[in-house]
Amino acid sequence: MDRSYRGRHPQRHGGGGGNKRGHQAKVLPPMHTYLDKHTLVILSKGASSAQTGDVKQSESAHPLKLSGVLRGFDMYNNLVLEDAVDESHPGVKTELGEIVRRLFQ
Repeated sequence: MDRSYRGRHPQRHGGGGGNKRGHQAKVLPPMHTYLDKHTLVILSKGASSAQTGDVKQSESAHPLKLSGVLRGFDMYNNLVLEDAVDESHPGVKTELGEIVRRLFQ
C-alpha cells in the first residue's frame, strides 16, 4: 500500500477537503447510490436559460430544480431522469417525461 495517500480520501478516512477555518468540505455519496431512486437535482442560477430559448433573462436567475427517477449518468456529467418534473417556480410543476441533462455547462 502506498502510504503517501493515507488519510487524504475524504470518503474513506475523513481527511482532506478542509478550508482555512478548519471546516470539512461537504462530501456527497457516489452517484450510483442514487440510481433507481427519486431524486431532486438543483442546478445553479442561469442553468434554465440553456433549456428553452424563450426564457427571459430575469427568469434565468432562478435555480433549475428537476425531480425524477435517476436512471443513468456518465463521466461527462450527463444524467438521465425518468418521469422528470421541473419544480423551479413555487407552485408550478411542469412534467417533462424522460430527459437527458448535463449538470455543468
